[in-house]
Amino acid sequence: MPHYESLDEYIDYIIPKVAPYSEDLYEEEYYTEKLWREVSDRDNFLNVVVHILKKRDSEHDLFNAASGADYMVSTDGDITKGNWTRPDGQGSSIITLKMGVKYELYERIFINEDFFILKKHGDKWQEGGRKKYLVLGRESHVKGLEWREVVELLFDVYRYRIQFILTVLVVAIIVFIVLALSIY
Repeated sequence: MPHYESLDEYIDYIIPKVAPYSEDLYEEEYYTEKLWREVSDRDNFLNVVVHILKKRDSEHDLFNAASGADYMVSTDGDITKGNWTRPDGQGSSIITLKMGVKYELYERIFINEDFFILKKHGDKWQEGGRKKYLVLGRESHVKGLEWREVVELLFDVYRYRIQFILTVLVVAIIVFIVLALSIY
C-alpha cells in the first residue's frame, strides 16, 4: 500500500477497493447498538470519542428530530445525546446526525462489522482544514491502535478478499488440470 500523509488520503485510496464489500444503510444491524470509536490523524486528537447509534423503532422523517433514533457521543466518558435519521428504503446512502440544534448530512462510504465510514455531504470540508470523512472503527477492534494501524486493518478487507479469490482460482485450475489429465 502506498504511503500517504493523511487519513483522508488513505481513505480515498482504499475505498474504491473495499466498496464492493460494503453493506448498506438499510442494513442497520451492521451499525446500530455498537460502540464505534472515532479514528483521527490530528496530532492533538487525544480524546477517546465513541459514537453509539441506537436502533430505530419506526420510520423517520429526515429532519424531524422527534422521529429520529437516539445517537450518543461519548468524549472521554462525557456523553452528549442527539439523534440520527435516514430516509427509508434500500437505495438511500444518506444519514443525518443531530447534536443540539446542529444537523449534519453524511453519505455512507463503507460499512461492515468492523468499520463505519461516512463522508460529510458537500465540499465545505475543504475549507479550514476540516476532515472529509468520519472514520469509525468497532471499539473492540481498533482500541489502542494508531490511525495508520487502523488503515491497515481497513485495507485488509480488500487484501484478504483478493487472496481468497486467488486461492480459489488456483485450486480450481489444479482440479481442472487433474481432471483433464485423468481423462486422457
